[in-house]
Amino acid sequence: MKFLIYVAYLFLIYKTSIYLVLGQTINNRINDCTKLYNFIKGNSEKYDNSCCEVNGIECDDEGYITSFDNYKTKFEFPDLTSFPYFPRIETFGIMDFSMKDISNSILKLSTLKSLTFYHDEIEVIPPAIQNLSKLELLRIEDNNIKELPNEMFNLTNLNTLILAANYIEEIPSAIQNLSKLENIYFQNNNIKKLPSEIFKLTNLKNFHIRNNPNLKTRIINFNNSTIQYCGFDDVNILCYEPHTCTSIDYYDRDIYDYEIDKEFKKCTSEDIKEVLSQKFIKNQEDNKKSNSLLIVIIVCVIINFIGFIISIILVKKSRSKRHTEDANSSFNDVFRTKKTNSGYKACVRISLVVTFLIFITAVIILLIKFLIIK
Repeated sequence: MKFLIYVAYLFLIYKTSIYLVLGQTINNRINDCTKLYNFIKGNSEKYDNSCCEVNGIECDDEGYITSFDNYKTKFEFPDLTSFPYFPRIETFGIMDFSMKDISNSILKLSTLKSLTFYHDEIEVIPPAIQNLSKLELLRIEDNNIKELPNEMFNLTNLNTLILAANYIEEIPSAIQNLSKLENIYFQNNNIKKLPSEIFKLTNLKNFHIRNNPNLKTRIINFNNSTIQYCGFDDVNILCYEPHTCTSIDYYDRDIYDYEIDKEFKKCTSEDIKEVLSQKFIKNQEDNKKSNSLLIVIIVCVIINFIGFIISIILVKKSRSKRHTEDANSSFNDVFRTKKTNSGYKACVRISLVVTFLIFITAVIILLIKFLIIK
């Protein structure tokens, strides 16, 4: 009898453990799946409670959603503004979805390591994208992006950056902050110039800038590291430094380093120095602008000082003339003198007003120039 009680006791402990462990897993799974099904609303009746078996969704052993790829799930929903928060999601992808910008609900998924938007009509990358600090892959391809926010280059864990098929014209110099980048895909854009800072990315393995017909650039070594694969067709390569790429995709054929001289002009030491000194030249231009601004300030101060001196001289002359006329005039000329003094005072006031207006105009000009330089 005691033995049966002991067995029953062990069985009770076993069932309790199963409930605490597996039951908690099931509850977590239901929680994440419930949030997902509440989001897609009208489509929820098509699936059972276990969304982890749906194509395009992956879960960990505890039932938390770790991956969501709408291109595979084929879920239908109106927008992403109320997309649920999944505490362990690492991969998110949306394709063929009409949206102008990236919803804040997505930018709050701080555990993301991979983020993909393909053919979604996105026009703006919000600065809040820097909140996704764990991001390793960012793909915003075949959209309508024109500008890249500097905040995007605070994603220092990025390994792969795919911004192909957009309308990007300029790559910010802040790209040098992405020191872990191994793959860059900027093809099919409107890029006109590569910043010299891009050649500081020493870990690059793939560098694709093809189909940027307005781009005129010199290609130099990335701090003496060799890139495995590059794409340069439909780009105006002014010169190429040998040993920059092991293989180059050039108009549907591979060109290897040993035969590169047949296709591109070799960069001279002067060409290389010119690329590396772009930042120095930019600083020089900024210094020239600052010097010009200083000259304008000095000129404005001198003009105002001259106006102030002229006003003082006019005041002194009016007072001197008034005293002379008072000494030589008779009692009958008193009222005429007062009238004359009033005229002089009016002239002095006008002079002061003109000086003040000159000062205000100078200040406005300085503000405009400052804003233009910034």
